[in-house]
Formats: sequence, structure tokens, C-alpha cells
Amino acid sequence: MTDKQTSAPRGVSRRAVAKGVAWATPVVAVAAVAPTASASPLPPLYLTGNACKRPNFDPKRYYFQLSIAAGIAASSVPFTFVWEGTGALTYTAQNPGADTAGTTSTGTVNIPAEVAANGGNIVLMFTNAEDASNGKLTINYTIGGQDYSTSVVDNAFSGNCTQKGIEPF
Repeated sequence: MTDKQTSAPRGVSRRAVAKGVAWATPVVAVAAVAPTASASPLPPLYLTGNACKRPNFDPKRYYFQLSIAAGIAASSVPFTFVWEGTGALTYTAQNPGADTAGTTSTGTVNIPAEVAANGGNIVLMFTNAEDASNGKLTINYTIGGQDYSTSVVDNAFSGNCTQKGIEPF
């Protein structure tokens, strides 16, 4: 009779490790690419979050900074808006560019040629005769058949207009 030596198992073999690496590598590569593919670009027009109000005027004035992407193919963009705050908000004017009178819930953003070509910011002014309370403004618009929405909430109103890069008019 021959003696057979039995040994305890040695753990994980190099072959098992190599197989595991071969299966794991493609998964890691796919995971690294996924976040880049899912990032969405900014819309052509969006509220920057810079906003301020001037409650000492009658009616009260709210200013919102609107950023416009470079190369936009529109000279004016009709929009609707929703104000979630006290009183009725009315779109009054914009700067720079020609002032455009609006009515509650609708307006038009006129985009100066230089801003359309190079991108930049314009300021929209809304008025509220009843109250100067904070609220939330949402602007909805369509460019090239694509619907967009942008909003800013009440905490954006604190602070000095000029310090926020908004020149009141």
C-alpha cells in the first residue's frame, strides 16, 4: 500500500484570479464610460439663480438673470411662466435689448444679435403690485421643437442686485 499525501486546500489559485480579472475588466470599463454619456448639456436659455428684488418701488420689481447659450438660432423666444408666490407677477421688460411689455403668464425674450452669437446674460424684470414676498419663478419655452423649463426659487432674492451682477433698470 502506498501512502498518499493529502494537503489542505491552498486558497485561490492564480488561474481563478486570472479568470476573475478577465470577467471584471469589461464591467469596469463600461462603468467608467456611463457617467459621461448620461451628462446632459445646459438648455439654450436658463435662469442662472442670480435674482434680486426692489420692494421699495411701486409696483415691486423682481430681476432675474437669464443665461443664453452661444450660437442660438433665435432672435426672440416666446415663453410662459408660472409664479408660485404672493400676488400676480407680470413680465415687464428686459435689458439689454428693446423693452417688451408682457402680461401675466406670457412674454417674449428678445435676444440681441451679439448675445445670440457669443452667448451671455440678460436681465428680465417682473413686477408685482401686491406684495414683495419671495416665491418661485418657472419659465417654459420651446426652441427648435424642443420644450424646456427653467426655474429659480425664493432664496435667490437675498442680497444686493449689483453685487449679484444684476444692474436694475
